[in-house]
Amino acid sequence: MKKQKRVPQGMQSWERLDLNLLKILCILIEERSVTKAAERTFVTRSAMSKSLQRLREMLDDPLL
Repeated sequence: MKKQKRVPQGMQSWERLDLNLLKILCILIEERSVTKAAERTFVTRSAMSKSLQRLREMLDDPLL
């Protein structure tokens, strides 16, 4: 039986980090607009908003 690796509290979300969200975060910061970031990445505004929501949850930052 394989021994389970213990992950410190608060680090669980980082293990599931979608690295594509880092690119989205950079573009959102540069553009300062969900609409402009969506246009730049060729996705819908709705898709960009969902990515932003995932970032907010992952980073526990409602103002992001």
